Amino acid sequence: AFLTLIGRSLQWMFIAVASVLPALLFFLFDRVKLATLRQRFEREMLRFDPSVQTLSDVRARYGPGMDEVYGPVPQHPGAVTTALNEGEKAPKAGSRRMLPDRRGPVVMATVVITIGWILALLNPDIEAPLESVQEIVLLFEPQRSPVVFAFLGAYVFTLNAVLRSYVRSDLRPKSYAHITIRIIAAVVFAWVLEALFFSTPQATTSEDALLVLAFVVGMLPDTLLVRLQEVARSFAKTANKSLSLVERYPLTDLEGIDIYDRARLLDEGVSNIEGLAHHDLPSLMMYTRIPAGRLVHWTDQAILFLHVAATTEEGEAATQRLAKLRAYGIQTATDLESVRDAAARRVPASTSANGDQAESKLESAGDAGMVQVGASANGDQPQS
Repeated sequence: AFLTLIGRSLQWMFIAVASVLPALLFFLFDRVKLATLRQRFEREMLRFDPSVQTLSDVRARYGPGMDEVYGPVPQHPGAVTTALNEGEKAPKAGSRRMLPDRRGPVVMATVVITIGWILALLNPDIEAPLESVQEIVLLFEPQRSPVVFAFLGAYVFTLNAVLRSYVRSDLRPKSYAHITIRIIAAVVFAWVLEALFFSTPQATTSEDALLVLAFVVGMLPDTLLVRLQEVARSFAKTANKSLSLVERYPLTDLEGIDIYDRARLLDEGVSNIEGLAHHDLPSLMMYTRIPAGRLVHWTDQAILFLHVAATTEEGEAATQRLAKLRAYGIQTATDLESVRDAAARRVPASTSANGDQAESKLESAGDAGMVQVGASANGDQPQS
């Protein structure tokens, strides 16, 4: 009886720790890093948005969005008292933490994870009372079920996603809603696999193979899914350009965007270069938490790409033109405009051989029409 009590107590302690660990990382992030992220966004807006001059201008223009993403700005006691007298819900003075009613996805994910661990470890086949230490170890062996292994795979995905988001300062309540959907979808997929491969006496698939497949389905990273989509689109583009699967201007044509950044942009509805060039930059800065300098650089590249593609009939020709421009150190629309302005300040072509050489190199990289559209490119982006 004593060993049984010890074993079950350890089992419940493990379930409790494993269940609340992802949520603990969120609350640690909420307490330590959220205020710093808000201050960084305010500094970036003062730097990149010419329409704001002071911190009050930034909060007046972007305040509602910042309150939603980073939590409310600290308020002096008088403002809090006024809000309470008017029947509104106001944060405590000095608080920058996420509002309690926006932590619902974190709580829901914790409940789902707890249920999953209970189903995985509370094995009814283990008889009580326990008589040895080896039998206590059996309490921590999961049941051999596709549903349980799918949950274990989804839990590995959860730990990886939460830790990566914590390190990259990108941990949000929406991430936990995604975790909940991933766990439920993995369990449903495991049910389908079990019904397909074990519903008939003729089924030959081994149980071990099915357990491994269920685990892999649960832990499959989102970045791998994004990469598989990109490979499929690339193959479809090579095989048949008329297929709707083909992305005309994929983000992979830009430089400096890794697979994780492409997945984050896809979460915010930016799936191609044209979407990035016309998206609201402050919104992307708030919701993706990607540094402003990188977002501005990618957007600048996207504007140049669209202008080059607009003067080119085939995508391969546009890529070749961009390669020529990059060979001369021109990666963005701002770079192209700077080169054009520098060439205009040179000695007139009729009296300077160097001017002729620079102009001929620029025209060989693109054409006269493309050089002229560089002036309009800088007007489509924030100043940098």
